[in-house]
Amino acid sequence: MTVREYGWLSRNPVSLVTRLEDSKGRERFLTEDERKALLEACDASSFGALSPIVNLALATGARKSELLNLLWNGVDLQRRIVRFLDTKNGESRTVPLAATAVATLKAWRKARLPIGAVFPKRRSGHLREDRMQRNRRTQDGARHARRRAIARASRCGATGP
Repeated sequence: MTVREYGWLSRNPVSLVTRLEDSKGRERFLTEDERKALLEACDASSFGALSPIVNLALATGARKSELLNLLWNGVDLQRRIVRFLDTKNGESRTVPLAATAVATLKAWRKARLPIGAVFPKRRSGHLREDRMQRNRRTQDGARHARRRAIARASRCGATGP
């Protein structure tokens, strides 16, 4: 542009730089033991959406952003397909669902209203945890309240017992 349109330079200095070879992409698949360990860890997690997200990622090959932006109106469990809108490359794509993915989505849908996002997020962009799951994890919020009280006390310079 500076050479042709503006005439600021007589030739393009970048043309003297040799281009590096493109790196060879690395393709790796989980072993069966790694997959089982991952799914067990997700099931043991206190965050309820983790297991269905990871199950769907494994079953569909979808990116994290595709799953987090997935809408219920893009899920067709009868035809066993899911439609990811506005993917990383800017295009929408339709992916067939394996039986495990269909079962995961059916189970996830049971306890929620299938409108809007499959995995709802807060305004901050973080996933929103189910209220029941959060209450179960924090035992009616007591653990959370203690943690916040300790954090406030430490900021004020208080020392423990």
